[in-house]
Amino acid sequence: MCRGASAASIRPTRQQDGLLGKRVYIKYTDRMTRPLSFRADASLAEELDAAAAESGVPRSDLLNQAVREFLYRLRCERDAERYALHPLTAAETAAWPNEAWPDEDTDWVEVFGQ
Repeated sequence: MCRGASAASIRPTRQQDGLLGKRVYIKYTDRMTRPLSFRADASLAEELDAAAAESGVPRSDLLNQAVREFLYRLRCERDAERYALHPLTAAETAAWPNEAWPDEDTDWVEVFGQ
């Protein structure tokens, strides 16, 4: 099944009859988009339209990118909150030799002893 698609969200877009009485469904859900509507201040809408025109990118692409970045930031903030509640133990941090790394990436033999 596609990423993020539930069984209820997959709808056949084309079916073919005549293959020994069986139907073949072709799914295009990974390429489908959903229309969304929202209200924006007039000045924000004008600025968005100007940015879209200046960059040569459709307004919906700019909005998609802005929402992706916002949701990514929210996930990062949630991760930071979880980490604050349950930080790594000394044993977990000791497994990685960060403190042993040289300041410059020139002498890896000293880090790994080879």
